Order: sequence, then C-alpha cells, then structure tokens
Amino acid sequence: MVQQANRNLGKVASQGSDDAVSSIDSLNSEDVQSFNGSVDNNTVESNNVKSITSTLSRVETAMSQVLRVKSLKQTVTDARDDNEITARNEEQARRTTLGRILTHPDISDAMRVATHTGGSIAEKLASVRPDGERAVREITSKAEEVSEIEQGLIEKEEEEKKYPPPDKGYAWVICVTELFMIITTWGATTSYGVFISISLNNNTFAGADPMNYALASSIAICLAQALSPVAMITQNMIGLNITIAMGTIINFAGYMLCSFCTELWQLYCTLGLMVGTGFAFIFNPSIVILSSWFVKYRAISSGVTICGAGIGGVAFALGAQDLINLESDYRWAMRMIAIVTLCLNCFVVVLMRERVPVKREVSRKSFKLQLKTILNYRTMLHWPIIAITFWFGMAIVSYIVITFSLASFATFIGLSETQGSHVTGIFNGCQAIGRPIIGICGDRYGKINTALIGNVIVIILIFAFFVNCDNSATLIGFAIVSGLVTGWSQLLNQAIMPDAVPMAEYPSVWSYENIIVGCFCLFSEVVALKLRDLSSSMPFLKAQIFSGFMVLGSLLFMIPVREWKIRQMIDSRLEDAKDRMEAIQMTSDPEKSRESLDAVSVRIERYQSLLTKSSRGYLRRLFYPVKA
Repeated sequence: MVQQANRNLGKVASQGSDDAVSSIDSLNSEDVQSFNGSVDNNTVESNNVKSITSTLSRVETAMSQVLRVKSLKQTVTDARDDNEITARNEEQARRTTLGRILTHPDISDAMRVATHTGGSIAEKLASVRPDGERAVREITSKAEEVSEIEQGLIEKEEEEKKYPPPDKGYAWVICVTELFMIITTWGATTSYGVFISISLNNNTFAGADPMNYALASSIAICLAQALSPVAMITQNMIGLNITIAMGTIINFAGYMLCSFCTELWQLYCTLGLMVGTGFAFIFNPSIVILSSWFVKYRAISSGVTICGAGIGGVAFALGAQDLINLESDYRWAMRMIAIVTLCLNCFVVVLMRERVPVKREVSRKSFKLQLKTILNYRTMLHWPIIAITFWFGMAIVSYIVITFSLASFATFIGLSETQGSHVTGIFNGCQAIGRPIIGICGDRYGKINTALIGNVIVIILIFAFFVNCDNSATLIGFAIVSGLVTGWSQLLNQAIMPDAVPMAEYPSVWSYENIIVGCFCLFSEVVALKLRDLSSSMPFLKAQIFSGFMVLGSLLFMIPVREWKIRQMIDSRLEDAKDRMEAIQMTSDPEKSRESLDAVSVRIERYQSLLTKSSRGYLRRLFYPVKA
C-alpha cells in the first residue's frame, strides 16, 4: 500500500497546477486506512516510516505549490481587470478637449489654469491631478455646463476652428522645427566629451586639470536647467519667438568666442555661462509648444523630436573630431558648431509658433503673478515631488558621467582620439533609436514601470559591462546597449512629474525641479573626473562605481513613488466600487443586479485587501502588476 500511495503522490509532483488537486484526491481512504493500520499494529518497518514522512512532505509541497499558482493567477486576473479600468478611464477622458488637457497637461496648460481666476470650476481645475480619475471624471462630465468655457480657459468649438488643426498640416512643421531645436541644444552638448578628451590629452589650457574642463561644460548644462523659470517668464512677457531669438544670439556668441579663448576664466564665461544661458532661452520656451500641436500623434511626434539629441550628438561629435584631426586644434571645430547651430536656430525662430496665440501683458502686476505662479516654494513640500526630483537628478548625473567620459575612457584602453569620438557618436546615435522606443513603452506599460525597469537595466550595464570594458569591442557594445536606454530619465520625467501634482502647482514644481537638477548637473562630471586615478591600473573605476550608485540611489527614490501611485489609484477605485454597489442595489432587475453585485463585491474586497496597513500590504501594492 505504501508503494501504491507513493505512486499516487508522484503524480502530484509531476503534474501541473490544474491537475495537482485531482491527483491529491487520488489518495483514497483505503490508502490512508492502510497507513493507519500499519502504524497502529507496529508492522511497518523503519524504511516504511521514512517513506510515509516523505509522502506527507510531498503532499504539503504540492498543495503549497497549488496555492501559490492559484494566488499568482488571481493576481494576474485582478491586474488585468484594473488595467481595463485604466484604459476605459483614459478613453473616456480623451473624448473631450478638457479631458485631454487634464490627463495630458503641459506647462502651458498648467500656466493657464494656475493664472485663471474666478469661478468654482477654476478652483477644481487647479486642484485636480492628471491621475485623479474620480476628479477628472467629475469635471469632464460637467464641462458643457461650465461658464468658464466661454471665458477663455478652454476654447469653444467655433473659436477652435480659427486655429490650425492639431495632428496634421503645420503641426508636422513644428515637429521638425523642434527636432532642429533639440539638435542645436542637447545634440551639441553631448559632443562636449570630444573636446574634454582632446583638451586633457593636449593640455590646451596651461595648468588646467580635468576638473577645470568638466566645470565649463557642467556650468552650461546647469544653467540650461536652472534658468528655465527665467526663460518661461521671459516668454510669457515678451513672446515666444523673441525669447528664442535672444537665446540664439547668446548661444552663437558663446560658441564663437569660446574658439578664441586662451585662459580658463574665458572658457567658463563663454562655453559655460553664455552657451548655458542661450541653451535655456532656446530649449525651455520651445519644448512646451509641441504638445499643443498634437493630440492623437503626441507619442510619435515626441519620439521624432527626441531623436534630435542622438542625431546632433553623432553629427557634432564626428564633425568636430574630423576638424580637430585636420587642424590639430579644437578651435575650428567649435566655430563649426557655432555656425551650424546659428543656421538651424534661425529656422527655429522663423518657423516656431504657438497653435493658439497667447495674449501677453507686460506690466508689474503680470510679472508678479507669473513669478508667484512659477516660484511657489510650498509646492515642494510634498514627499513624492522630492522623490521624483531626486530620482531624475541622480539619474541624469549618471547619464552625464557616461556621455562625457566615453571618449576619454576610449583613449585609456588604447583607442585613438578619432576612435573615441566614434564611440561617442555610436552612443548618441543609439539614443535616437532608443528614446522613441522608451516613450512607446511608457505609454503602453506605464511611465513609472518603464522608469524602474530602465533603472535596473542601467545598473546592470554599468556594474557588469562598463566596469569590465577593456577593449574596443566591449566598449562599442556598451555604447550601443547603453545608448538605447541611458536617456530614459530625461524622457519619462516629462510624463511622471505632471501626474504627481495638481495642475496649478505644476509650473512651480517644474521650475524647482529644473533648479535642483541643474545643481546635480553642475557637479556630476566634475566629481567623475576628480575620481579618476591615473596611478591605478583602472583609473576610471571609481567614476564608474559613482555612476552606478547614482542610478541605484535613483531607483531607491522611485520605488516608494510607485507604491504611493498604486495606493492613490486603489483609494479612488474603492470609492468608485462603493458608489457602483449603491447604484446596483437600487436597480429593479434582480438577475442582472445579482451578477453585477457579485463582481463589484469581489472588487471591493480586493481593494480593501490591497490597502491593508502592514508591511505585507505595502509590498503587495508595490509589486501589484498594473500600469502605473
């Protein structure tokens, strides 16, 4: 009998989860009685006792496996149900102009809402978060009854017809114009690694150390971020095209004067202060225009625009290196960048325009209102905002370290300066491919989910790949793979941050985030080059580890944000489910109401279980596999 029972239990271990229960049932009462009789009569030998113990252990293991599989299947089913609810809510919100603004706001939409006065709806719009499903649904359901629609907050249909239509025609001209703008700003900036490498190897400025060269480029990137509030206020006061024209002139002067520099302080003033200021006045006013031109094709247009960083990085890095090889000096390469960026930015100034013209008011009252809206420090008192800001700041530090160190690292492992510039070009070119893919993944699977996966991938790439690069093949491989994913934070931050704050607070949060991230940018490459130890056999190891731990720290800041996001979603849907149950209980059809009531009851029970205030509840929310 023992052997027969063992054979029955063997089926439990070998069969799948769906058959496991039936296999366990095959242990009939006769088997159990045989065990009991054998034990009671003391006729079972010691090896049979061990067999019984092993049998019972296998039963317990099989049953626990069945329970785990069932729990996993139930979790997947629950997540699928919640993802379907998310899709329905998003589809419902997109049916109206107001819903599209609320669920996909940009900085210009937020500024209109924040500076709009009067009426209860204005207060509701100011306090709603884009991911607040109940609030968005409540407001959009009453949109046609709101008097503010006629007061300029949202254009009426007859007024909307006066402006160019979104998603077609001139919208694609704006898309290409934005591409040129990204090429002249971020694209040109990503080529700085070539200049740092040539300056380090040739001692271009007497007495300068690696920190001095890194500081000049870091100042430029810092100002590009930190001056964003100034650039936005200037745009709102004097107009979009005039602001971009100012930035174009300053940017051109910075690059051109840099080519005549002979001392370090001149390098700081030109490549640092002037280029950084021009960068800020070109990039920040332009980038907020794109979303107003696209609704249906917003993800595609953003992907095309973002390619500019990679395209510009490839073109400027390779072109600059060729001129450096030809002239044996960096100066004509810098003049080339000045002339090319000037020409492209002239197209940007002429072609860039707002889809819906904004009335400007140059007055002290208007300036105070703009300043109060953009620099309201109270908005930074919420911990999710701080966490997202530090996630972005630490991630961009790693990005800058990798971008500016590749060319120098290439010469360390034995490659020529030309080959080092090619590595940088490959890295930038892969960004042009990877960033649109990251954007599509963010739209489909959730921005925070994609951000966390990006963090994990980059951590693995740095510690397992970059640290161990010792020849051209491995470095090129790293440049390709890391180029596809390394720019994930710059792209996803533009979608994650607006969802975390009420619309009226977004301009302030956007401003302070850029200021804080600008401070991160200021020290990133300086610290990385300072960590370089030329006396070591692996001089870049400390900088590589520093970069990796920045991404790890970034990951730790984003993890609680996901749990908070899921908790907010479940809270909202629990209230929806309770409202739905009350509505079902009032229906007159008992058959239909019984089925619906059962489904809603299951949903309420699930949400209450997920909201349990315990460490287990926290982990369940954190790893709940839904779009976030």
